[in-house]
Amino acid sequence: MYLNYYIYTLFMPVMIISNLLALSTSNWFSLWLLMELNLISFIFMMMIDEHMKLNYLMIYFLLQSFCSMLYLFSSLNLFYFSDFSLLMMVLSILVKMGMPPFFVWMYNLMMNLSWMFIYILSSLQKIIPIIILNSIINMNNVFINNLLIMILVFTMIWASMYALNFNSLKILMMMSSILNMSWLILLMFVNEILVINYKIIYFIIMMNLMIMFNMFNMKIISDTYMLKMLDNKMYFMMMLSVLSMAGIPPFFGFILKWMSLKHMIMLPFNLMLVFIICSIISVIFYMRIIYSSMLMYYNTKKMHYKFINMKFNISYSMIYSNWIALTMLLLYLII
Repeated sequence: MYLNYYIYTLFMPVMIISNLLALSTSNWFSLWLLMELNLISFIFMMMIDEHMKLNYLMIYFLLQSFCSMLYLFSSLNLFYFSDFSLLMMVLSILVKMGMPPFFVWMYNLMMNLSWMFIYILSSLQKIIPIIILNSIINMNNVFINNLLIMILVFTMIWASMYALNFNSLKILMMMSSILNMSWLILLMFVNEILVINYKIIYFIIMMNLMIMFNMFNMKIISDTYMLKMLDNKMYFMMMLSVLSMAGIPPFFGFILKWMSLKHMIMLPFNLMLVFIICSIISVIFYMRIIYSSMLMYYNTKKMHYKFINMKFNISYSMIYSNWIALTMLLLYLII
């Protein structure tokens, strides 16, 4: 118990500080150093997770170490082998982020993690790679930028279709993370400020969902029915979060996508059309999360199930504060 406490109090601040420091540097070596510090902190934290299997942890460590080595050597040789070095840097970062077609390690790892670590892997662990990709895009290398756009188009089409075949909430959240990372990377070509705002809003919405999934130990889509039985208020907040992530108007996710499309007007129309169609397809797997429990409403009413009101806890206050923060942030962006 005490060991777990000290690991959290030591390595969680290190992870947060390394991400904040990465925002203030553009040096390739400094970014690599902060990325490794972040990785080591996350690995130590995962070691105390009771759901984690050591073989998956070792595979994760070896893969991340290889990608870090590839990134470091490529950045050191960037002056001599510009296009090739940039290509190796981009590939190493995409593997680190678990973007298709380099996602298999992320699939295996997520299925053996608790919801808290899934959130960290989907959010905090991707901040520094996003900063590195943004720096590479700003170099305006035509070959690299065109390659990135091709990968993003493939990712959007593949992830939106792939997620339709699964009932696991962990896989659906992984696909959601991949789809939104594609939007983030595409936004880097047009507006860096909006990238930061998009990232913050998406991470807050995801945090709300992860808190609820963790509280009720939800693993598959049918578990949302249990949430409805136990706590109507929490179920309603879960519906708001899912609808927001799906981009259904007038929720936060729709406003975010709408603002993104306003800035993407300078991009080719065909590219925007692919992203819009894939986002519409992704609405289907988001709606599946709440679809089954909505269909069961009348049956439960007839069967006279007794609803259990849970006591107010810190999770409620955290979710409420997150929604208030989202509202204030979006008002600031719109005004």
